[in-house]
Amino acid sequence: MSTRIIDAGAADLTSAGEDAIPYQNVMWISVLQSLSAYQMYRLSVGANVNPAEVRHFLLRSFDFPRAFGHCLKELENSMEILPGSVKPLECVHALQRKLKRTNCRELEGDSLHDFLDLMQLQLQGIDQAIAAAWFTPEQ
Repeated sequence: MSTRIIDAGAADLTSAGEDAIPYQNVMWISVLQSLSAYQMYRLSVGANVNPAEVRHFLLRSFDFPRAFGHCLKELENSMEILPGSVKPLECVHALQRKLKRTNCRELEGDSLHDFLDLMQLQLQGIDQAIAAAWFTPEQ
């Protein structure tokens, strides 16, 4: 859900074009508030709201529970203790590697949207691997 909220906020900025530049920080504050992340961002980053730092925080933080990186780590931790988790864990690890290789601070506009779409598609792959491993009996 966090990736969708980030994507929606970024889409608002992209659709507004040059007119939105003065309001960029306000829009990212709204994204942070939508995820109840404003206070944690300020505590973690210790600076005024900076769009690049907000993207990095919401996608890569391991401390904030609604950050994408934290959610992936918790998913990995939960799966590791379950039997038959090899394939789902491979999918999670692939997504973690992709996130780690990406400089989230540089993602803006269409590149951010494309990256978030890719993340959501890979989440669907994880969902399918989970269903195949634990919920769909093999024929």
